[in-house]
Amino acid sequence: MKWTPWIVLSIVSGLTLAACTTMPDWLENWSSSFGEQLDINSDPSENETPPESDSGQELPPTKLTLVMVDGQPTEVELELFDHQEFPLTLYTPRGEFSRLFETVGDTQSVQFNQTQDDGEPNPFIYLQIVVPVGEVTIDELRDRVLGDDGILANRRWQMVDRTRVLTYTWADERIDFQHTVDDTVYRGSLFLGDRDGQPFYALTHYPQAIAPSITPRLSMILDTIDRRDI
Repeated sequence: MKWTPWIVLSIVSGLTLAACTTMPDWLENWSSSFGEQLDINSDPSENETPPESDSGQELPPTKLTLVMVDGQPTEVELELFDHQEFPLTLYTPRGEFSRLFETVGDTQSVQFNQTQDDGEPNPFIYLQIVVPVGEVTIDELRDRVLGDDGILANRRWQMVDRTRVLTYTWADERIDFQHTVDDTVYRGSLFLGDRDGQPFYALTHYPQAIAPSITPRLSMILDTIDRRDI
């Protein structure tokens, strides 16, 4: 079976140099695209966790990243998402995703939909991050998400895989799912995580057919999630 390599290289200080290999089979692309990055730095000392930044230090508004897909380099500019009412920060590819922040009931969420050619957000390709309001443990959040009234049950999405072997520093568990709408198969993953005491979940959703092209970009976003000082 033919292997197709893609590499994400940082050209900005502080961004991890990583490499990932995916198989062309859609399931292998989909299942392994998230959380399967391997550190290729040969110096173990450079893999140590960097010291925390000084309190109040501002994050850069943009970063540059080089993405290698099928051997073709593509420079991607990432722009900061930092909402004063949201406890997490992250970076998204500049101009490629719409942004929507909402507070609904006992949760806060931000959703990033891929922008279509006409400038409108694509309702089927998105990353959503949901943070509970109040004191909630990650296990309590897990029960909410996976319970009878959770998001998978309510939307009738079929769970197809579940793992706790992940490399995102904040991730605790990944649940992969699928569903079909009008003969189109959709895939996605729900990540349960905790960033410096803030539990949350991240949800990806996209058509199966574009998994090889969209999952590297979604993975870049997920890898930048950090805790915001409010």
